[in-house]
Amino acid sequence: MLTWKLDELQKFKNRPLEINETLDLKDQLQKRDDRVLDAKPTTLKGHLFFDKGLWYTDFDIETTITVPSTRSLEPVDIKIKEHVTEAYPEDPTAELEIDDQEIIMELEEEGINLEQATADNVLLSIPERVLTDEEKESDSMPEGQDWQVISEDEYIEEVEKPKPNPEFAKLKGLFKEDKD
Repeated sequence: MLTWKLDELQKFKNRPLEINETLDLKDQLQKRDDRVLDAKPTTLKGHLFFDKGLWYTDFDIETTITVPSTRSLEPVDIKIKEHVTEAYPEDPTAELEIDDQEIIMELEEEGINLEQATADNVLLSIPERVLTDEEKESDSMPEGQDWQVISEDEYIEEVEKPKPNPEFAKLKGLFKEDKD
């Protein structure tokens, strides 16, 4: 497990800790997100180092996960390659000068848990829209008996199309000129 308590980290204050691990996160990912059908081993390469009151984790994640297509529910393999940098304050009460773009994480009692951070970032990397190769190439949407999926553009077009008032339709044919 890739967890370091604060007292264990002290020996790395003057030199970075190099990390090169392969993690099996399949069970953890499936418990946390029911979309995950499968997950290959995840490689984690990077460093953990101390600078100006902050412990930094700077690492690359590479894995392949299988999730269902958002259109047909067919399994789709997604390659995930992410670079992650997180900062953990050594003293949470200390005033620190931080960059607006730094992600500051709370240092948990157990310390820094890179396995958890890796799983978090893998789950955050799953796209909202997942399609099979065939679905990407085709414009057809799924349909069934008395239903069909339409695109957002088709929906907007349908909503904006003028519709006749049903009350006026009842009056049609009431007058002689309408019968012609």
